[in-house]
Amino acid sequence: MTVFQKRTRIVSFRVSDDEYRKLQKLSRQKGAHSISDYARQLACVADGQHHQLPALAAQVTDLYTRIDQILTEIKNLTLSKQT
Repeated sequence: MTVFQKRTRIVSFRVSDDEYRKLQKLSRQKGAHSISDYARQLACVADGQHHQLPALAAQVTDLYTRIDQILTEIKNLTLSKQT
């Protein structure tokens, strides 16, 4: 079980519009909850704390797979009721 630590510090930096769009796209692709989470993950990787990322990526991939399965089942049920 993952133990979450309370986050009490803020780190901020400015990015261009293009950089923001790239960060937004990459954060979605990597399954981060936000650009801040993605930036935090990158900072942890740079610091050698990358051991948590593969597990998180696997969990996100599993969730997307399950969501796709549920949506397919809903679609099948909807179609079967129409016939």
